Amino acid sequence: MIQTSVTNKIITIDSPSAIKTAVKQVSGLLRQGEIVIAPTETKYGMLADASNESALTKLFEVKGRPEFMPTAVFLRSVEEIKMYGKLSAKAENIAEEFLPGPLTIVLESLFGDKTYLVNNDKIGIRISSFDFIKQLIDKVDFPVTATSANLSGQADSLTIDQLYKLFGDKVSLYVDGGKLEGEASTVVDASTDELVVLREGAIKTEQLKKYWN
Repeated sequence: MIQTSVTNKIITIDSPSAIKTAVKQVSGLLRQGEIVIAPTETKYGMLADASNESALTKLFEVKGRPEFMPTAVFLRSVEEIKMYGKLSAKAENIAEEFLPGPLTIVLESLFGDKTYLVNNDKIGIRISSFDFIKQLIDKVDFPVTATSANLSGQADSLTIDQLYKLFGDKVSLYVDGGKLEGEASTVVDASTDELVVLREGAIKTEQLKKYWN
């Protein structure tokens, strides 16, 4: 169990009021360039201001992730996606059907060459259906990283206790949403006329194919 001396770094979201308080605290930390671990509708995620290069550098150092493996970003809406990536009619069909939800959609980037977010002119985008993440994204005026809270290449941790033991003071705040055992998000490359499933997770390939038209 986590000791009392570190419980000030851990907050629990077990009620609407607790979520509201957590959103305010987390949004403030992200604006300061800090790193936060919090639950999503799938796994625990590592959150940072995706428009802040120093925050991104810190996040990649904490994860031990190479910069050529970019993080996806959380956005608010399908309309906002169009500011970050080229959304074809086919890609928009699956975005409209499955977002918000456990889907990461990879598109041709409108950012150009942006370290930590874009690789091979592509960017990954999520719109979360999880209430805490939705409220957080509405609270800030920047995209937020959507990357799993793990060491790069290693398995996901299921609880905040496990994550605190792994990252300790390298992360400014831990938001406890309980034990998360759901499937990871499905990752699809929708940047061309062919739908490519890079990772099948909570949304299955056959479900996606029905709307790729």
